[in-house]
Amino acid sequence: MRQLVAASAAFVPPLLAGCLLAGCAAPERRPAPDMGDMSNEDSSWANHGISGPDVPDHVKVYDGRELQGDVTLCLAPGQEVGYDSGANDRGSSHTWSVSC
Repeated sequence: MRQLVAASAAFVPPLLAGCLLAGCAAPERRPAPDMGDMSNEDSSWANHGISGPDVPDHVKVYDGRELQGDVTLCLAPGQEVGYDSGANDRGSSHTWSVSC
């Protein structure tokens, strides 16, 4: 039995492998923390998408959920915006687009 455990421990992360050999319990799995709702909590934006012919590579940020309301920002490929007073805390949804 000890050989089977030692052989299978090679495929287990090191911390857990030590527990298997020593007989301790595996670490408790916890759910990821709730990050909350980001709607209207945006203050900076970046477009790190992939660009190419006929690829929707611009990002449109909408004031409302589910692409409703005004477009508060439209980012070209590679564009980053650290702050925009007209768009700050107004983004609720976004989508890829071929152009602004």
